[in-house]
Amino acid sequence: MRVFWDTNLFIYLWEEGPWSNDLRQVRAQMRENQIAWVTSTLTVGEIVVHPLRQKDEAQAQRYREAFRSIEVVPFDEASAFRFAALRARHPQLRPPDAIQLACAATVKCDWFLTHDRRLRGLQVDGVGRVASYRDFAADA
Repeated sequence: MRVFWDTNLFIYLWEEGPWSNDLRQVRAQMRENQIAWVTSTLTVGEIVVHPLRQKDEAQAQRYREAFRSIEVVPFDEASAFRFAALRARHPQLRPPDAIQLACAATVKCDWFLTHDRRLRGLQVDGVGRVASYRDFAADA
């Protein structure tokens, strides 16, 4: 099984917010069941913006190191075509969200987890289910 995490989940996991404990439990569940943890190169870029704005190079480097244990999918030509199809089918879909979903679809993820209510339940060829981390914890 392959589970793609949207950027917002990494922020909540690593920045100690109200959902951090829940996400640590989801991550533990994934490790216990040997579920592949997947995200995209967009996530890597998005997650290091804040530390770089704060001129915290050490934090940016810690984030980069953390991604070494995660399958990071590039936004390549195959993903670009999926992105275009998603944007054509769902014009309201924001480009960053379409990039994330396209990357997940390119590598055939079973789940795409997000905290973004606008994405939940979206049907995407190549992705089994677009849902919240709570749905995953309850169903996986």
